[in-house]
Amino acid sequence: MNFTGTTQAASLFTLSLLHSDPTLTTSTLSTWWGSTSPTSANLYNQVVASNHFTRVSNIGDVRPGDLLVLSYTDSGSGHTVIVDDYPSALSPAISPTVSGTTQYSVRIIDSTSTAHGCATGTPTADVRWVPANPASPCPGGSTDGGAGRGTMRLYAISPGLADARTITGYSWSLTPGSTYYAKTGVRPHVVGRFVR
Repeated sequence: MNFTGTTQAASLFTLSLLHSDPTLTTSTLSTWWGSTSPTSANLYNQVVASNHFTRVSNIGDVRPGDLLVLSYTDSGSGHTVIVDDYPSALSPAISPTVSGTTQYSVRIIDSTSTAHGCATGTPTADVRWVPANPASPCPGGSTDGGAGRGTMRLYAISPGLADARTITGYSWSLTPGSTYYAKTGVRPHVVGRFVR
């Protein structure tokens, strides 16, 4: 059976969860999380509270199926992505760099109207990006909104330092200059693994 997700990112997770486990119901989700379709801000709080989630803090422990949940305290509810592949260290690092951290490319699945970067024809490209000029994809274009795959960047404390490999921040894409958000800043974020 196939289905198409054209919903918000947090809803994509709950719909996928209900689809993958027919024994779960919207009533169960409401009992667990206070909503049949929790927002990203709600999911962020559930991961932090370890309410049917195990919190993942070490970049080496992040695996496909985990959630990266962003809580926007500066605007909106936030954003939720499903990790699609194991994180891969980036070398060389991409701007912005943060002293004492290593950057990781993380392939994700989400539903958004803003593509994760403007690259095309690469394994890390966002499948929703439609460049105005395919020969020069980054100066302009649009996003075919909805569910799809893209790539985000996670930052973690570099090996050899105290608390090595602890996730410290993220960036929306691999595009140089993509804004860095610290884990405890205006857009706090957490990685969680669903547990029944």
